[in-house]
Amino acid sequence: MDNKDVIVHYEREAGSESSSNDHTKEEHAAAWEKSSTDIAQKGAHEDSLTLREVFTGRVVLSILFLGLAYSEAIGFLLFASLLVTEYNTHFNSTNGSWVPISVITAATVMFSIWGRWSDILGRRYIFLIANVIGVVASIVAATAQSINALIAGCVLAGVANAGNQLSIAAVTELLPNRYKSFGIGVTGALILPTQFAPLIAGSFVDHYAIGWRGCWWVMVGLCGVVFIGLLLVYFPPKGAEMSDSEELHKGVKYELRHFDWVGVILLAGSLVSVLLGLQWGGSHYPWKSARVICTIVIGGLGLVGFGLWESLAIPKIPLISLELMKMVRGFVIPAIAIATSAMSYYAMNIIWPLIISSLFTTSAQTASYYQMASPTVSTIVSLIFPPIAQRIGHYKWQAVFYTICQGAITAAMAATTEHTKVMSTAFLAISVAFLTCGTLCMQLCLATQVPPRLLGSAFGLAGAARQFMGSVVSAIYITILNNGLTDNIPKDVSAAALETGLPQTSLVSLLSALGTNDPPAIAAVPGITPAILEAVGRATKKAYRDSFKTIFFVSIAFSVICTATACFIKDFNDKNTDNHVELKVNSADKQEEQTSDKA
Repeated sequence: MDNKDVIVHYEREAGSESSSNDHTKEEHAAAWEKSSTDIAQKGAHEDSLTLREVFTGRVVLSILFLGLAYSEAIGFLLFASLLVTEYNTHFNSTNGSWVPISVITAATVMFSIWGRWSDILGRRYIFLIANVIGVVASIVAATAQSINALIAGCVLAGVANAGNQLSIAAVTELLPNRYKSFGIGVTGALILPTQFAPLIAGSFVDHYAIGWRGCWWVMVGLCGVVFIGLLLVYFPPKGAEMSDSEELHKGVKYELRHFDWVGVILLAGSLVSVLLGLQWGGSHYPWKSARVICTIVIGGLGLVGFGLWESLAIPKIPLISLELMKMVRGFVIPAIAIATSAMSYYAMNIIWPLIISSLFTTSAQTASYYQMASPTVSTIVSLIFPPIAQRIGHYKWQAVFYTICQGAITAAMAATTEHTKVMSTAFLAISVAFLTCGTLCMQLCLATQVPPRLLGSAFGLAGAARQFMGSVVSAIYITILNNGLTDNIPKDVSAAALETGLPQTSLVSLLSALGTNDPPAIAAVPGITPAILEAVGRATKKAYRDSFKTIFFVSIAFSVICTATACFIKDFNDKNTDNHVELKVNSADKQEEQTSDKA
């Protein structure tokens, strides 16, 4: 097949051919010299490839379905998070908060596992398995007759979520370095369908008898489409075809037998323990309770034990590649930067809906419009930024600049009040734009330094770190908010209520009713009047905005860490070394090609 019809081939290093005992040193040297020459020739050829030569029909279709797989992963999390109130109401339960927790926890645990196995078995099989699980998860959730069944479905959804979020790794390895930014941008833009999740969920709940279950049936269809599409067009090399490791050339049974299952158990158990402790703290149990402290401490010790196991035991097929961990500036630092960049983002992702409901509007429909600001900007920037970034170059310093700007704009959100709806929404949009640009640059720096045979592990670990740090910072922000409200509401509301004529004896009843957020109970407080209610409303908003202000100031610290880390990233290499793979040709295509050749 003509080299112009496919992405340029990934070739094993010459060492893989000289590993057998019957090869002489002279043959080894000759093979290595030949391989080096071939790689140089490939690099020169790749530098001259045009967009049309790179983005063949097979590659475009693969990117399309991989982008939809990424969209599917986001959809699972959004539908789990947006409908918590509906879940509690439908099942008459108080455990609805465990629905999004189950997705996040399962995804965090599975990120690195899926990533490593995609390097071993090949990414095609991982995506197909993940989407089968996604279909099953969506059906379980859509037909759940209890909150526990829904949570079980969402655990499976989290497993599928982690597998599908490897889409960016899969897209970048299909493209030469100079075009990787386009691939990441298109993948980011393809999440647009599920970014309308707030409107979709609201529509199902308000206008259709099927209610929230309709959201999960939508996910069944999306998972099915992605599965069929990838089954037909996506044929990347298997792990053994990209690696010179003898361990990956001995068959699946050998790989299963000698895989680092001890590491899997240590990592999964430790992450689950820490994440449960973080989710319990301040909401289900006090932070000083034995349950919270023990789960976090045990999980932390487990992570230390996992690190020692990986570095000292050295399994035949490790969960964490030591080669990858030695790429300090090429992988470790970019992964940390990507994870810390999410810490400022979570300030927006978690706090913005609370700002909308507590300061801007109580209308669900109006609130959904405010919530669309972030996904809309992210999608637009994902499409228009790649060519701009390519023209500017110096991706590392672009990332540093964007993280500084993102941190500054996020901190400026501290000025948010009930009177700054337009300004605050604009700040949010600008912050998300800078976040999208910075993350894309950091992902590019990572993707061009890690060889394709380790790319799944790299993005899996980076994704796990990002999700884990997101859970940590979520707990921090929610704790700050709750502590702020605990201090500010009694102080501000008491002063406002007493000044407008509320009897001192009714103050405890008023604060208790505000704590349950029950309007009928508030209206039933003895001595309450419309003037007092208005004053109490203003005081409550003041308490919220003061608490939000503290959170945005705290986010500055995370932005500083992210910026400092980004300064040490190894810069993007826009020249095309042998750093991407070829899509295979299936039997139908081979037959068609042979027919055309004969003609």
